[in-house]
Amino acid sequence: MTTAAGGQEVDLADDILSAITPVLSGGGWQAVDGHPSLFLRSNTALMSALRCSFTAGGVTVASASMMFEEDRPLQLAVQPRGRDAFLAVCQALNRHAGKLDRLDYADCVADLLHHVPEVRLECETSGMVPTVATAAGPAVHYRPLPLPTWPPLEKARAALNQRRRAGDPELLAWEPARYKEWTKLLGKDRRRSLSTRLADYEAKEMLRSEDAFVRTIAGGRHAVWLPDDDSRGAFAHSIGLAYLHDLPEILLLSPMPAMIGATSRALALTVNAIADAMIGGIRLKPGDRYAVVAGTVARTVHKESTLDQGGLAQSCFVVPSPRIQERTLGAANWFYANFMDTTSFPVLACLLQPPRIPDGYGVPPPPPPAKSKPAVAKAAAPAAKGKRRAAPKAKAKRAPVKKPTAKKPVKKAPTKSGTARPRRK
Repeated sequence: MTTAAGGQEVDLADDILSAITPVLSGGGWQAVDGHPSLFLRSNTALMSALRCSFTAGGVTVASASMMFEEDRPLQLAVQPRGRDAFLAVCQALNRHAGKLDRLDYADCVADLLHHVPEVRLECETSGMVPTVATAAGPAVHYRPLPLPTWPPLEKARAALNQRRRAGDPELLAWEPARYKEWTKLLGKDRRRSLSTRLADYEAKEMLRSEDAFVRTIAGGRHAVWLPDDDSRGAFAHSIGLAYLHDLPEILLLSPMPAMIGATSRALALTVNAIADAMIGGIRLKPGDRYAVVAGTVARTVHKESTLDQGGLAQSCFVVPSPRIQERTLGAANWFYANFMDTTSFPVLACLLQPPRIPDGYGVPPPPPPAKSKPAVAKAAAPAAKGKRRAAPKAKAKRAPVKKPTAKKPVKKAPTKSGTARPRRK
């Protein structure tokens, strides 16, 4: 990306890093060795880090948990235009870095919108729904981004078939007549298209033994694929929900499976239970909590699954990132490319993990109440003083009462000893 400066075109990709480095370093951001366009700001108190990466087209800031490598509880992406806008974005990130650590992005987004036309964001506290924020006068307007369309455009299908003609090893070879015949059949009857292609592939011995999951789909049921081992993390996903039922495929993975007792086998049982629930009428969308299906899954797999379904209730279904898709959905990609003539299909992923962000996360706690022990001592002290004051008053009242009784004998004494009686004349 270039911008006019003094009548000359300046390449920001080469020039901007030297200008933003001192700006970010003032807020605790450090350049990562070997990655000149990546800056990291760690917060050991919250066990998180802010990752700021620059490209020629924009700036992406992600709050990454130090405990869950696959986790991105917050991500902001902007496309500033020009050197001044780049520097202003960096200054805004510095001002709001503390709040971003706590997943509080509202003030930062409002500040960024003074320098960029829109901010794209995803946040765990709002369900990880892809959202775009724009300025609407003094207010900020948030709207969810539409989900990827499926099936794909004809241009995408044509590009895939072009790869097939060129001999792409990831795609099964077709005879020339199949390109027109199978494409039409797919648009009319998916089940018949599936059985026709399956029979043709089997007859020509194109299917490998590990691709036998298509037999399950041909029977009208969903299939589950899970890795042979858990060396890359435990995960499992469905294949065929989108093909046969127009439902999103379900991907379950655990960043730290040992913490929740997750194995690929346990996740496969859970995927089956969720698929049955969706076919039965339960609908899932980005942002839904796992609690929507937790009860149904627990009743279905409680004898065989090692997962605590109640403890996973706060996990969230999201549109998976390209990095997660690349690592986990290889089998599904192969199936849809060879049976649906597409490389894209709807997927909802759920990172199963214990609850980590409780309600009110990042909100400062209320002021502590008055200390109980000093309060009791202060209350007792005035009471003691009050009693001491009352004691002298009581004595003062008794004193006037005793004085008259003491004076009476004094007055009677002269009448007894003296001749107070009148004399007789």
